[in-house]
Amino acid sequence: MRRFTLFAFLAVAPACSFQVPVEATTAGAVMVMPNRVSNMPIQLSLLVQGSTGTSIIRATGIDCTENVYQLSLNESVHTSLRISTSAAFPAMQVSQNAETHSGQVRRIIIQFERPTARLSFLPGLWQYTALANVEVAANVTVVASSGQEMYRGFIIGTGSEETPGYCPAGAQALGAAASNAIRRLAQDYVSKIINSGVVQ
Repeated sequence: MRRFTLFAFLAVAPACSFQVPVEATTAGAVMVMPNRVSNMPIQLSLLVQGSTGTSIIRATGIDCTENVYQLSLNESVHTSLRISTSAAFPAMQVSQNAETHSGQVRRIIIQFERPTARLSFLPGLWQYTALANVEVAANVTVVASSGQEMYRGFIIGTGSEETPGYCPAGAQALGAAASNAIRRLAQDYVSKIINSGVVQ
């Protein structure tokens, strides 16, 4: 009877809009190898492909599907990659376009793809569990001061999280999954772009 009462209450719960909390990370910065730190001038260009606004996430399945979860990753992703890059190149400049600044500088151009996120709710004996998965990816191009392309590749970060609870727990699960994805994206970036020595 208790389980039936709980499910009946949840079935009539009103629809809500939840803001998803997402954290930036220093995980990439701490991975920078000491012998890769340089005072060479670097321009970091952070470009967003498609919409730059908030993604609206809805749960799949039959639970909490009337609610919306507002997921904004741009600020946390950009901050994380700026921190990672400046740990290796303290003289870094940041740009919001792919054009070089005055003077010849090496450029790291990062073009982000639209993130993907999934949320569902698994019923249990006494409570639900929110299940979230988030993927963040970007294309990276490294250009020499002469203008010659030195590297072109792909970085990716995925994260997942399980949080006990019903509809409000979905925001916490998505936030933790997104933060994990950003951490792995920053680590992949440092591994492929900085520690590998492609920026010279």
